[in-house]
Amino acid sequence: RTLKDILLHLPVLMMMVSVASALSSMQKKVAVIGATGRLGRQTVLKLLSKKIPVKILVRHDISAVKMPENLESANTSAEVAAYFASLPSVELVEGDVTNKDSVAELVKVKSVYIYSSHAHSVFC
Repeated sequence: RTLKDILLHLPVLMMMVSVASALSSMQKKVAVIGATGRLGRQTVLKLLSKKIPVKILVRHDISAVKMPENLESANTSAEVAAYFASLPSVELVEGDVTNKDSVAELVKVKSVYIYSSHAHSVFC
């Protein structure tokens, strides 16, 4: 991904955060699929900066992953997930977007759902 890719997605990101910001007073969690990707991690960070708790779907068991000192030093999606897991307003759901039980666990939030994964072939 390039900066151009991120900038192309910026309007979508800002729209998603605007919707989520409207819910911030309700203190509901925002469910995010694709949170360890470039757009997804920026979405999570923006939500957290607005004091909005998030619940993210991750594919990796992070119990054996060394947590990076900061998000910028994370080299893999598992390390991004480990970093997010260390934050107080982030809840992780281990699973896969193609598994209906994983997604069902994630969306128990009954709030806003953000899909920022690039795995579009899953739904085609």
